[in-house]
Amino acid sequence: DFLNLMSPGESNVMDRAMAVDGKNFHFSEGKYVVADPSLKYRKVDFDGYTVPVSVNIYGGYSSSCKGTDLSGRNPETYVTAFSGDKQYAGFVFGPQTAFSIDGVTFCDACTINDAELLTVSRGAVCVNSTTASVSFSNCIFKDNTDHTDQATGVHGGAAIYLKDGVVKADRCLFTGNSSGSRGGVIRTEGDKGLMFLNNCVFKDNTIWKDAYGTTIFAKGNIGINK
Repeated sequence: DFLNLMSPGESNVMDRAMAVDGKNFHFSEGKYVVADPSLKYRKVDFDGYTVPVSVNIYGGYSSSCKGTDLSGRNPETYVTAFSGDKQYAGFVFGPQTAFSIDGVTFCDACTINDAELLTVSRGAVCVNSTTASVSFSNCIFKDNTDHTDQATGVHGGAAIYLKDGVVKADRCLFTGNSSGSRGGVIRTEGDKGLMFLNNCVFKDNTIWKDAYGTTIFAKGNIGINK
């Protein structure tokens, strides 16, 4: 299925890449728990493939759509939720990933009191490879959390944590996200990560006590328009 094709496993990386490269995936309304329960997050990478694998994801289709009918699309009405189910993190994008995601809600990712998980991911989305590129359009990031019982410097970026690679967000809403420190919503690290935000809205996000950056903690490179 879709998630198994994304994740490293027993299948050959070449087979997985060829199966999804250049493909469009359309998701109907509903809640999708994306994590691999054994990892507590969903690893997405095509390490070893020679070029980035392009994948387009579109959410917001009515469950009444049948076959190849794509006419019944309204992301506000027919919510496609990629969820952490309040117990898992979300996606971790690694090498050779080039994803475009439109009309999806990322919600309820959770790494509370899980120090081991925080070494890999911070919340809904983590991008940690110089050959990774992820763009979000018309998406919602809501109610994602990444903190433990106390603030420490390892936390931050409950919605998006960028270490290496490129992230673009266009006309996205970030609301109700909470972090233990350094970026209640977004955290960027290092000089190998690039982030661009255009026409995005941030509201009702929180951070632990006197930690840094209720909305954004930018140690890396970030550009904001409007």
